[in-house]
Amino acid sequence: MWKLAAIGFITVLGTFPVWSAEKESDPWEKVRNLKTGSDLRIYKTGAAMPVLAKSADVTERKLIVIIKNGETAISKSEIERIDFQPPPHKAVTTKTYDASSDSASMSINRSSSRDGWQTVYQRTPAK
Repeated sequence: MWKLAAIGFITVLGTFPVWSAEKESDPWEKVRNLKTGSDLRIYKTGAAMPVLAKSADVTERKLIVIIKNGETAISKSEIERIDFQPPPHKAVTTKTYDASSDSASMSINRSSSRDGWQTVYQRTPAK
């Protein structure tokens, strides 16, 4: 009986990596993992300019975004590409102590620089 349980357990473990690798290969999964409020550029089919928006929610078939304080749903079938821009870097605080004069100083370095746009979704061509 223990042998059958062990074989069943190994069988389940053996199929798990295949299932998780299949999940990771889904290009829409990266869109689902974006944080709410992320800055997006959405390239729609046939449009000359991208739509600039903030992410609100993602479903299996639609991307819900905020454009000018209003929510809009964009069908996955209308989207050619989605780029996102990471948030700005956080402020770095540095403390310096001078042992000879028993004084301390503190400086805050605020950098508003951002990394460039990164593509998170590209429609795969129809087979």
